[in-house]
Amino acid sequence: MSKCFNVIKRFSEDIDLILDWTILGYKLDEPYTQRTISSQNKFNAEMNKRTASFLKEEFIKTLENDLNQFNLKFYIDEKDENTIWCKYPTFYTSGYIIQEIKLEIGSIATTNPFKEVEISSIIEETFPGTFTNSSFIRAIDPERTFWEKALILHSVCNKPEEKPFNSRYARHYYDLYCLVNSSYKNKALENIKMLKEATEFKKKFYWIKYANYDEVLENKKLKLIPSEFRIEQIRKDYVDMKSMFYGEIIEFDKILETLKNLEKEINDKLSKENVWN
Repeated sequence: MSKCFNVIKRFSEDIDLILDWTILGYKLDEPYTQRTISSQNKFNAEMNKRTASFLKEEFIKTLENDLNQFNLKFYIDEKDENTIWCKYPTFYTSGYIIQEIKLEIGSIATTNPFKEVEISSIIEETFPGTFTNSSFIRAIDPERTFWEKALILHSVCNKPEEKPFNSRYARHYYDLYCLVNSSYKNKALENIKMLKEATEFKKKFYWIKYANYDEVLENKKLKLIPSEFRIEQIRKDYVDMKSMFYGEIIEFDKILETLKNLEKEINDKLSKENVWN
């Protein structure tokens, strides 16, 4: 959302890459076959296993061969075989910003809707003409990202108090705030059926019991503002992440107020009859 659509002004936590599951031997619609939760979990595990094998046997070797003229080191995360790290020469240290590039590569992801967009680096924006070639990539539409972020917040709202808050999650609250203050907010609200599609995808492929995605699908209610105990955890995480910003640092209370208004606006739309039709 920073490089492709200029919506946020912070360094990215990672680079999310989608691997076409047909490369792994699956038919185009095969993952969408109706299954029980247990069967779907087994299918997902097998997809992740095939993905890990592809990354280890083919993808990381391609990175090493294609970028061997640079002083880079690639390695697979010990705890997550679907994550590749790129270690590069550094000139300073940071307590919050990880001094490596994290590539999160998954095959269990939707590739639609997308746009073909031109990207440029922060260096190029600061020193025009540094690079001679433009780069074009396929990126998921911000309207879809809007609903994905909203569902992350919904999951946090429903997370039991005894379960810890995931560090570095405050970025999702900032990101959604920025999306609200962009032209993509109205586009997302005009296509609220995309929320249904995103929720169904989450429920099928990333089912978490406490997330309560049926609250959205059946009760037509989306939560964005969590309980007070969780708010304080998010506030602390937001303070910790300030070194990630290279633009204006928005006051956390302003973010909360904006998301509170958004929650009401979304639920007002969801309360209408036949909203999914």
